[in-house]
Amino acid sequence: MRRILSTIAVFSLFIAASTAAQCTGNPPKYNGLPCATTTRYWDGQKGACGCGTTDQNPFSWQWTSHTAAASQALFDPSGSTWCGSGCGACYELTPTGDCLYGGTCATNTAPITVMVTNRCPYQGNEEWCPNPGNVNPHGYPAHFDLMDFNMAGWVDSLGWNNPIVTYRRVACGGGGSPTCDQAANCQCATSDNCRSGGSTGTATGSSSTTGAVTVPSTSSSNTGSSSSSGSSSGSSSGSSNSNTNSNTNSNTNTNTNTNSNTNSNSAGGNPGSVACGATLQSTVASTWIGGGLVNVAIRNTGTHPITALTIKMDVTPGVSAWNLQQQGSSNTWGLMSWAYPIPPGNVFTSIGYTYTNTVPTLTITSISC
Repeated sequence: MRRILSTIAVFSLFIAASTAAQCTGNPPKYNGLPCATTTRYWDGQKGACGCGTTDQNPFSWQWTSHTAAASQALFDPSGSTWCGSGCGACYELTPTGDCLYGGTCATNTAPITVMVTNRCPYQGNEEWCPNPGNVNPHGYPAHFDLMDFNMAGWVDSLGWNNPIVTYRRVACGGGGSPTCDQAANCQCATSDNCRSGGSTGTATGSSSTTGAVTVPSTSSSNTGSSSSSGSSSGSSSGSSNSNTNSNTNSNTNTNTNTNSNTNSNSAGGNPGSVACGATLQSTVASTWIGGGLVNVAIRNTGTHPITALTIKMDVTPGVSAWNLQQQGSSNTWGLMSWAYPIPPGNVFTSIGYTYTNTVPTLTITSISC
C-alpha cells in the first residue's frame, strides 16, 4: 500500500472487515486450490538448496528471479534441513484478495511463479512457518517466504505486502521463476522438480493444534509500505554441514542453531493521548565474522495511523541500512516517506541493516499520528 492516503487506508480496512474471506475450509482453499500465507526476506545467503557459490554469495539470479523459502512440509515433509526433496520445485502463486491485516496487500493480482531454494524453519518463524501436519497461527499449513533483494526488489515492485495466495505446482522457467539451467548449478538436486509440474504438493494441518489466530503483526518476509510482514525468513544453509541462522535465517547442520536478539522499545507521541504508539523489534537474522544482518519491525500499537517516526541508533560506524534515512545527527534515522501512513495494528517490516563488529541498539525517540 505505497503512497496511499490515510483516507483510502481507512476505507480499505472497512471493506476488509465486511468482506468474507476467499480462503475457507480446513485446510483453507479457494477455487479448488490450497491457500498459503506469504512474507518476504533478504539474508544475502545461498539458502538450504545450495544455490550460490558460498554461504554469503547466492547466485545473481536469486537477486532478481522469483525464489522462496518454503515451510517445512513443502521443503521436505520428512524434516530434512538441507537439500530437501522440494528443492527446485516451482509453484504458481495467485493473490486471493484476502489480507490478514486489512487494506490492499497485493496491487498486482496476476499469478507469479516462484522456485523453492530455501527452507523456512518453524523455530524462529512460529507465526508463519508451521511444522508438517500443523498450521500457523493464521490457520494455514503452508507458507512462502519470498526472497526480495534488500527488501526492495521484485516483491516490492509487485506491491505485495503479505497477501494470502493460492498455490499449485508448475514447471519452472515462467512467471518470473529461474530457469532449470540456472537451478542446475545449485548444490542440491533440482532437475526433476524443476522440469515437472508435479502434484499440487499440498501441505495439510489441523487448526486445532495451533489455536486461535494471533493479533496482526503485519514476512516474507517476507513480507513494503504500511507493510505486512512478520519475521520472514528462511534458513540459509551452506553445505551439508554448513551454518545457517534461524528466524529470518536459520543455520542448518543436521540440527539447527538459532541466533536471535530482540529488543522492544515503545514511544508515545501527542502528550496526554494514547492514540499514537509504536513498538520496535530488531532481530539478528544472520551473522558472519565481523558483522551481521538485522531485520527491524515497527508495530503501530495506537489507534491512529503513524505519519512520522524517528529512531536512535547508538552505533552508526559500519552500518548500512535499507529503507531508513539519517535525519540531522548521524545517530537519528527515519523511515522513507512512502512508508507512511502505518495503519493501527499494522507492522512495517521492510527495514533493516547490516553492521560491523557491534550490534546497534535501536530506540524509538519520537512518533506522530
